[in-house]
Amino acid sequence: MVKVTDTVVVSTNSSEAGQKTHAIAGLPLSTAIIYALLFFIAFWFYSTLWPTAPIMEPDSGNYLRVAQDLSDFHIDQLPERAPGYPLFLLLTESSRSPSRLLFFASLSLHFLSIWMLGAVLSRFGLRRNFVILFGMILLLPPYVEYAGYVLSENLAEATLVAGFASFVFWLLSKRVIWIFLSALTVAYAALTRPTYELLAVVMAGYILVTAPASQWTRLRWKEAVSASLLLVFGSILVLGGYSYVNYRSVGYFGVATPQLGQHLTQKTFRVLERLPDEYADVRETLIKARNFRVANAERHTGYDYIYAAIPELTRIMGLQKGELSEYLLRLNFVLIQKAPWEYLQEIVWAFGSYWFP
Repeated sequence: MVKVTDTVVVSTNSSEAGQKTHAIAGLPLSTAIIYALLFFIAFWFYSTLWPTAPIMEPDSGNYLRVAQDLSDFHIDQLPERAPGYPLFLLLTESSRSPSRLLFFASLSLHFLSIWMLGAVLSRFGLRRNFVILFGMILLLPPYVEYAGYVLSENLAEATLVAGFASFVFWLLSKRVIWIFLSALTVAYAALTRPTYELLAVVMAGYILVTAPASQWTRLRWKEAVSASLLLVFGSILVLGGYSYVNYRSVGYFGVATPQLGQHLTQKTFRVLERLPDEYADVRETLIKARNFRVANAERHTGYDYIYAAIPELTRIMGLQKGELSEYLLRLNFVLIQKAPWEYLQEIVWAFGSYWFP
C-alpha cells in the first residue's frame, strides 16, 4: 500500500511539473498558441476595420494638452487630467496629434489584459476550451472599442487587470515580486484615473481581514502585514511623489485635478432651477448654457453644458480655474441637497450607459 501511494504521488507531481514546463507567461502552451493566433487575427481585423483610429473624443483634447505640457518633463500649468494617460501619449508619439502607433499600442494593451486574465483562469483550473472562449468574447468589438479612442479607459483597464492578476499570483505563490508589481500597477491605475486612489487601501484591507482566514490562500500574518504595507506605501510613494511635483510646479497638491465641481454638473443639470436666489446671476448663466446645448448639441442631452458656460462664469465671478471649480463644487452640493433623488437617478443612468458598448 505504501509503495502504491508513493508511486501515485510521484506520478502526479511529474504531471504537474510537465504542465508548468510547457507554459508561456502563465498560459498552457496550447492555449498560449491559440491566444497568439487570435490576437494576430484580431490585430489585422481591427487595423483594417478602423483605418481612422485612434478617434478623438470631446475629452481627448485635455489629454493632449497635458501631454504637450509634460513633453519637457516639467509641469507649466495646472493639469486638466491626471498624468497616466498623457505619459502614454508621449510614449506613442501622440502628444501633438493621435498617431497610428497609439492605436496599435492600445490594441496590444487590451490583448495583454486578456492574456493576464486567461492566465488567472487557467491557474484556477478552468478548462482550456472555456479559457479560449473567454478570450474570444473579449476580442469582440464592444470590448475592443475603447482601444480606438483617445481616452484613458483602455490604459486603465490594462493597469487594473495587471494589478489584479499579479495580486492573485502573489496570493497563490507568496513571491514578493508579484505583490510589488501589483502595488506598482495599482498606483499607475490611480495616476491614470484618480477614482482608484484608494484601491491599494481596499486591497490591503482584504489581505488583513479576509485572506488569513481563507483556506486556499494560507497566508501567515507576517506575510499579510508586509504585503499590505507594500501596497499602501507603494501607492503613497507614487501618488504622493507626483502630488509633490504638482505642488512645487503649480501650487496644487494632489493627483486629481480640481475639476470635481465641473464634473458634478453632469449630475445636477436637470435641477438648476432649484438654485436659491442668492445664486441668481450664476443660475441664469447656467440655465441659458444648458438650454442651448439641449437644443443644439448633437445628442440633445445638455450634459456638457458647463464648458460653454465657463467663459461667462469666469467673467461674472472673476475666479481662476481652480477657484471656479471649488465654487461649482459648493453649488452642486446645494443642488444635491435640494434634489437627492434626481442626483441618484443620474448616477444609475451613468452607470448603465458606461457599461453599454
